[in-house]
Amino acid sequence: MTAQNNRRFLLAKRPAGAVTRDDFIFETVPVGEPGEGQVLVKNLYLSLDQPCEAG
Repeated sequence: MTAQNNRRFLLAKRPAGAVTRDDFIFETVPVGEPGEGQVLVKNLYLSLDQPCEAG
């Protein structure tokens, strides 16, 4: 397997009020090799939708 990098956003601090860019950290880290019985999954899309409340 060729070396790959993981681009990730981490929560730097708990937001107080409206969320800002300072509340997150963006970093790139190497992806490790999967171990015995593990698989590596590449997500192409992620959706974080606000839940709807019926009622």
